[in-house]
Amino acid sequence: MGTSYEIRYCLPVTRVRFTATRSCSRDALQDPDVTKVEISTSAAELIVGADTRDPILTAKIETGWVRNTSVSLTLTDDQRLNTVSDDSEGQIGAVATGVAGAMVFAAGALAPFAGAPAAVASRAAGLAAGARYFDLLGAELSVEPGGRRKRRAPVDPQAAYADKCPIENDQRLHYQELAARLRKQALTLAEEAAGSHEPSDLLYRLDMLGRLQAEVDTNLQRLADHFKAWRSASLMTWTEDMVAELEFDALPASHEGELVAEELDGEPKRIWETFGLMVARLPEEQPTHAPGWPGDVKGIRSNGIWEREPYRVGWRLWKKDPKAGLACIRTGVSQVVDAHSACRFLEFRKSIWAKRTMKATFGSGGALSGFDVQATSSAAAAAQTAGGLPSTAAAALKDAGSVSDDIAALRDRSLKQEVARAQALLALKQAEMTTSGLAATAADYAQLQRLQQQVEIAKARATLGSSGS
Repeated sequence: MGTSYEIRYCLPVTRVRFTATRSCSRDALQDPDVTKVEISTSAAELIVGADTRDPILTAKIETGWVRNTSVSLTLTDDQRLNTVSDDSEGQIGAVATGVAGAMVFAAGALAPFAGAPAAVASRAAGLAAGARYFDLLGAELSVEPGGRRKRRAPVDPQAAYADKCPIENDQRLHYQELAARLRKQALTLAEEAAGSHEPSDLLYRLDMLGRLQAEVDTNLQRLADHFKAWRSASLMTWTEDMVAELEFDALPASHEGELVAEELDGEPKRIWETFGLMVARLPEEQPTHAPGWPGDVKGIRSNGIWEREPYRVGWRLWKKDPKAGLACIRTGVSQVVDAHSACRFLEFRKSIWAKRTMKATFGSGGALSGFDVQATSSAAAAAQTAGGLPSTAAAALKDAGSVSDDIAALRDRSLKQEVARAQALLALKQAEMTTSGLAATAADYAQLQRLQQQVEIAKARATLGSSGS
């Protein structure tokens, strides 16, 4: 009895993979519950993966009594077919030859024991005739046990700094005031020097004022750096890498490939709002399904594999634009495989006479890249088997005759041994009768007579057995 194996696999599908890196920041002082997000980089690319949507297909591998089977399926990590090879070699010729030889041999070997050789031969022929009939990242929402979390009131960074660092804050305020007064005095001295006939004293004072102003600016910068360092402790910044994929047949389509962002919904809308990118298909005429493609999962054939044929389609890549709202940044035409692709069934061909070989390989794009089929002639195999039957039958009859002779010889030996045993028993009884003399009884004479009869019967059976063989 044969064994069946079922291997589940997925058809390939072209997807658009959206990737982005966004910068996130959160201010613990002003608004600790709000995260500011800004997309820094984003990109989109075409990839090929496994179509996990219905239907997920099954390849059924069957072994049998009358064929040699060798099937190999290699799959990618996401359960797409990579290579498929099917090798089936029918052995009905060998079975027919072997059965015919066995039946002829049995008929010849059993002939010495059968009272009706024709009935045995007919039964063997019937057995020989019977021997012919042998499957994104999304925002995580957390709610405290008490219900909605209360938002904390924002805190003025300057006031918080004055509370945490009062000395540095007072110094910063005084230096800011001093710097303003020095700038005002420097402007006044410069105006006076410009209108004076003897500006030397004014210029000296202006130079000293400039040196003092430089020292004040240095201290102001030191205090400003201190404020920035303190402020950075309340600011959290990080980056997030985001990835999302969308099947090509799920992309929005329009007459010229334009994108109407307001009409997006579902996954395309979420990707557009999160990544700021979307691909729009051009509404080219889609290929028709190949004949035999099932309308539902239950009708899918499994004695082989399904494959999708690629087709060309145009597309446009759109990106969010702060000024115009959106902008087309790229156009192209690509070969894709998706739910609109034509499908074809590659059957595992079987034969009870000949050899059938099929090998299919698939490229990185999911399409069939190589297909190799080999087959030998069924008629030639059947004719070769039929031509070999006479020699097979002759050899079987010769072997059966030899076995029959051996069986007959063994049977003759058994009969002769039976005669010898009966004669030995008779001789032993005769010797006992001679020794007994007049003391022999009637029972002894009766036993002697029975032994004489057994010797005659054994000789008669031996004679009949020799003539029958």
